[in-house]
Amino acid sequence: MRSSIFVKKGLICIAILSSLLLVGCHSSLDQSKPTAHATIQASSEISHYQSIIDPANGTPSAEALRAYIAQEPLLKNKVNHQKNIDDFWQMLISLSDEQVQKLAVRADENVLQGKINLLDLYHNNYQDPAALQNAFNDWKIRYPDNPGVKTSPTALIQIIHQSSISRNPKIGLFLPLSK
Repeated sequence: MRSSIFVKKGLICIAILSSLLLVGCHSSLDQSKPTAHATIQASSEISHYQSIIDPANGTPSAEALRAYIAQEPLLKNKVNHQKNIDDFWQMLISLSDEQVQKLAVRADENVLQGKINLLDLYHNNYQDPAALQNAFNDWKIRYPDNPGVKTSPTALIQIIHQSSISRNPKIGLFLPLSK
């Protein structure tokens, strides 16, 4: 009788251990932190993309734009991340119409296509900040996974904010304190 109890307990323990393994019981080590190898690899990739961006020296090119896009998710420092997006935007808006057309035809990447679409909205609406804001909001709905939705170019945001300032002017009225 006793041996059957131990056998049942043993089977129960085996069943529990098996279910924990199937569920994916992990060790208490924090696996979300990047390892030294992953950090070195990301740093190497950032250097590689920067070696494409630096020689361009602000001169628009498809290779440099693609390097900015590839480098963007690797940058963890907020300042460097924003600088990457701002520099990308500056290069993008300095493209000639012919360069934009060539790039748009060959752009099969969703991120680049979304940015080209944003550039088109910018060119069509930059003189009317309210229209630009509406177009930008529509763009965010069409491209929800685009990095520009989370972190937008500073120059674009400044133009959009000008519309809210110009639409809601602050007017002061001084009234006399005595009759």
